[in-house]
Order: sequence, then C-alpha cells, then structure tokens
Amino acid sequence: EKATGTVYFSRSPFAENDNYSAGSMKKKMKSEMAIDCYYTADALTNATEASAYSCDAEIGVSEEDGAIKVTYDFIDMQVRFSVLYGIKDNALDVKVDFKSLEEYGEYSVSRIYVLPGFFSGTGNDEGYIFVPDGSGALINFNNNSNATYRSFVYGKEASFPDTLKKTYNENIHMPVFGMVKNGAGFVAVIDSGDAIAEIVADSKNENQFYNAVSSIVDLRYTYSTNLFADAQGNNKVNASTAYSKISLIDGLDYYTVKYYFLTGSNADYIGMANTYREYLINEKGLEKKVKEPVLNVDVIGAIDVKANFLGFSYFADYALTEYSEVEDIIKA
Repeated sequence: EKATGTVYFSRSPFAENDNYSAGSMKKKMKSEMAIDCYYTADALTNATEASAYSCDAEIGVSEEDGAIKVTYDFIDMQVRFSVLYGIKDNALDVKVDFKSLEEYGEYSVSRIYVLPGFFSGTGNDEGYIFVPDGSGALINFNNNSNATYRSFVYGKEASFPDTLKKTYNENIHMPVFGMVKNGAGFVAVIDSGDAIAEIVADSKNENQFYNAVSSIVDLRYTYSTNLFADAQGNNKVNASTAYSKISLIDGLDYYTVKYYFLTGSNADYIGMANTYREYLINEKGLEKKVKEPVLNVDVIGAIDVKANFLGFSYFADYALTEYSEVEDIIKA
C-alpha cells in the first residue's frame, strides 16, 4: 500500500522458517491455495480426504485481461486450475477460474482454500479478526484458543444431520471478513460464489503461531455419518464419509473475493463496515431508504419470587414495571 508502505503478503513470510507450528497450518500459511481431494472411486464409501498445497505445486504465470494469471498444478492430486490476481480501486481482486479446473487423474476436489495466509499475523503481532457471525464478532489475536472458527456463509447445508454439528455459531448473513494488524488491515468481500463459501479463522495457540482469516469455496459438500450404534443408541467409532457427486459450481465461472486495503483511521472495524457499505452501494445498487425510525422495546412486567404465609412457602408475583411506567417510557 503506497500511502503508508504497508506490505500485504499473499502468504506468511514467517512460515518459511517456522519451527513452532505443527500440522497443516504451516503448509497453508506457505501457500496461496490449498485443496482437499478424495479418491473418486470411493465417493460413497469409506473415503478419506487428502490435502495438497500450492507451495508444493507446479506454478505457471502469465498475463490475462490486465491481471496476473497463475496456474496451479497439484501433481500428487492430479488437479490443475488457474487463479486471476488483479488490482482495482484500492482492492485486490482474486478470481478462481472454475472453467480452467482439470481433474485429470483419480482424485476429485471437494474444496479450495483461497489465500489462507493473506496478511496473516503471528504471535508477535497485535490486532483482531472480524467474522460476520450473527451481527458480527471480533476474535483477538493470540487468545490461545485451540478452536478454529469455521462457518458456512448463509448457514449450513440443510441436508447435513444436526447430530454431526461440532459448533453452534450464529448464521452468517454477510459474505465478508477482515483483519486489523499493527495499525493496518483489510476487509474482504466474497463477490461471487458466496452461496458455496465458508469463512475460517484461527488465533495463535500452543499448536500454531498464526492469526489468520480466509474463505473456503466448496466444490462438493462432504459430511461424516455414523454407521453403527450400541444398544443405548450411542454412536460407535465406525463411520463413513459420504461425498456428493453433484458439482456445486455448475454454471458458475468464477469464485471471486475482493480484498480492500485499510490504513490510518480507516483501519478498524468501523472502517470495515464503511467499506462494505460503499461496496454494496457502488457494486450492488444499495439505496438508502428514508423512513421514520422505529424502536422496539421489551419490558418485564413481573417475576415470580419466593414468599411465605403462615409458614407455607409459595411464589408470588413481584411487579417490576407498572403500566404507568410503560406509558412514561413510550411518551419519552
């Protein structure tokens, strides 16, 4: 960002020499793209997913329509696709080109992780992550939580069994997420493909050193189902993973995310809200509606309290708000 000199890395520069983190998180932080795949022949049986990362892929770079076209070839998974990167109106425009997707071997893609390490922080940074959980939530850096925030945009797939829910997040109503780090930040808007997207966020903990937020696009939905139960109805360990053979991207050319850069006084959650509002006005035709303000007020009239009469205990009504007081509130 020229005005402040802030550098927005597409992946974490810390990851190259990371001796702290374990598992797949380190690989994701080193990659612009990551994928989950499954063996196509096992689509409806006991299949297990395998992951691949662009840091291990063969990469080709070219120019297309004023943008940088990067082709990622995941040799082990036999999957290839292209992504377009362009800068426009103080935003990084990232387009996953579904038309270019080739599954030329025995594996099928279930999901793509898009820029999982973009502008990510480490345990040495200060800031917070914004996720649109319900009306919006902030996740502080370095909170040492081992729980990953992960939720479907517009709510989970309706066909998923509720017994398999691992978390109870509020529904996401806006395809937007962001981060503030050391006085700078970004807000990202999923411009197309939002209906098949997820938002995922992590904070530095004992197993990994990163604070990161990004999106996932699901090409095919997956879920686990338990096959057996004991006499008490408790699920056994034995389980199968079922994969939908229906592609979720039919008719969709691109999965697009716009990353808007935030600096100075604009680098906070208020700046994120203002930027998203401007996006809705300029890109989606949002119009301001002028009408009389409406205020809904809930009042508690009475509660039950424990009382005694001649040695007998009972619950009596205790008034908290009189009718006359409600009238005063309305008139005020």
